[in-house]
Amino acid sequence: MTATHSLSVLDIKSASLDVLSLLLRSADPELLRNELSARLARRPKAFASEPFLLDVSALDDSVADALPQLCELLQSQGVRIIGVRHSSAAVGEQARALGWGWFPAKLERPSAPVAEPAEPVSVPESLPEPVAAEPEPAPQVSGGGLGCTGKTLVVDRPVRAGQQVYARDGNLVVLAAVSPGAELIADGDIHVYARMRGRALAGARGNVDARIFMQQMAAELVSIAGVYRTLEEDLPETLHERAVQVSLDGSKLVLAAMAVSG
Repeated sequence: MTATHSLSVLDIKSASLDVLSLLLRSADPELLRNELSARLARRPKAFASEPFLLDVSALDDSVADALPQLCELLQSQGVRIIGVRHSSAAVGEQARALGWGWFPAKLERPSAPVAEPAEPVSVPESLPEPVAAEPEPAPQVSGGGLGCTGKTLVVDRPVRAGQQVYARDGNLVVLAAVSPGAELIADGDIHVYARMRGRALAGARGNVDARIFMQQMAAELVSIAGVYRTLEEDLPETLHERAVQVSLDGSKLVLAAMAVSG
């Protein structure tokens, strides 16, 4: 007698995804349209193919009524929203009606407009778990390619396009080149002792003191605690292919050249 086993074609499991947060300090459509247009004029690819979490937690509950108009405005500017962050259930209902996810804010809304660090958020079941993507697997522990000592994750193999490396609860050190399309994420600092051409997101869980250090700067994007900057078109020549340190000063990223001895 032969037993027949049926293997499920899908599984439901918890997952997390690090996404960029679009923090709104006003729901005024005219102000937002002007701001988005100005940013796109400076960097036409600023929002290209990048999913965003719309963070309206700094606004009161009446923002629920403004969401349909915000949805239309953001779509017209090419901004792709996957969800809304706010503590109000009314905002959540409106977000779901628009086809967005709802991520309840866990922190109290600030009394004054300040930049709020973005946090990794739970992902709707329909979105993929953040794993290393094809064409090649991400560096593995076996064979000495990846090591972790205490709170520091060390990678000594190239990180290629489509791969993602995440140092949870610690720092990330990469000793080989990072290709365009690759992504480095750390809850602490990121150090790249080679040419950096991918994306670097430090302080992923809101650590505003995190920093990014690159020996050879050619990154597509850098981010600290959710404050990001794309660099494909507006990186100063004095920093291109140079040793660079990135830090956060309030709500502004600061890029500075580093002196290299020897």
